[in-house]
Amino acid sequence: MLIKSILTSLVFSAAVNANTAINTNGTQNTKFTGTEGNNSSYSNSNDARDLVDSNKCFKASVQGTGKPVILIPGFSNDNRVWLEQEKALKEGYQVHSLSLSGFAGTVTCNYNGKYLNEVTEQILTYIENNQLNEVSVIGHSMGGLIAMNVAIQQPTNFKHIVAIDGLPFIGPVYTRSNATTVSDISYQANQMRTMYKNATPEQITFMTQQGMQFQTNDSAAKQQILEMAKQSNSIVLGDAIYDVMTTDLRKQLHKISASLLLIGASGGFNSEPEHTFIRNLYKEQLSDKKDASLIMNTNAKHFIMFDDGEWLTDQLLNTLGAE
Repeated sequence: MLIKSILTSLVFSAAVNANTAINTNGTQNTKFTGTEGNNSSYSNSNDARDLVDSNKCFKASVQGTGKPVILIPGFSNDNRVWLEQEKALKEGYQVHSLSLSGFAGTVTCNYNGKYLNEVTEQILTYIENNQLNEVSVIGHSMGGLIAMNVAIQQPTNFKHIVAIDGLPFIGPVYTRSNATTVSDISYQANQMRTMYKNATPEQITFMTQQGMQFQTNDSAAKQQILEMAKQSNSIVLGDAIYDVMTTDLRKQLHKISASLLLIGASGGFNSEPEHTFIRNLYKEQLSDKKDASLIMNTNAKHFIMFDDGEWLTDQLLNTLGAE
């Protein structure tokens, strides 16, 4: 029963949904340069939530002043998942809240079949074009994988990397073993890509609903997650989940010079042995970076920001404030 629970709950909400379906079948205006190299205006007003289309693979909303913090949502979500954290962080930081192309109604982009790679490269270009220094990157789920990847691709210029319930490699979620390789789950990755690409909005909603009991305890949040998934582009979803499942960063974490924190959630499980198993699974994936840190929340489910938002915000503020 433990393997069945793990297969339907850990890490990336995309994998949860796909696996279930397979089994069943300060106020100011600032100029920032977008990924295309042209200047775009972003409103920094305290109430501003307007997203400015970069005509590339993400939109960004920028609020606050101070050292830059980039927030990256997970699979099929947009930046609305960060509302509580944005409110707190913008008081002392310049918060760049991203919405990725093709998710939750955001326009699609040309990513040449390599979604995660293209998003990673364009985030690095965005940082360079806007001369952002000592950048902290916080990502949820798939966004956590992207956060680690940007810091691996460009080891300098980053201060803190925080992955919220997102692992360097999702394979062990399916196998219960960190000995798992990409080739071990390549068949499942292709299945999931095909399934999502062929799905209607209603089918995507159904798939998302199947794993919802492991995502959050909050009723309003459940409806928001379902709506974001329904509004997502099926082709992008397919390519994104394939990239997630075939990306293994475990042996590259030592390249990250910034601090690395993984905040895990095991609130979808009820027994102490299950909590212990998950903690050990997460911890082992960080072994390549000896100074990496792990904090587990045993009460919250995958969307910690919805189930224990105040606790999560405190963890983020403590991490960002550390020298």
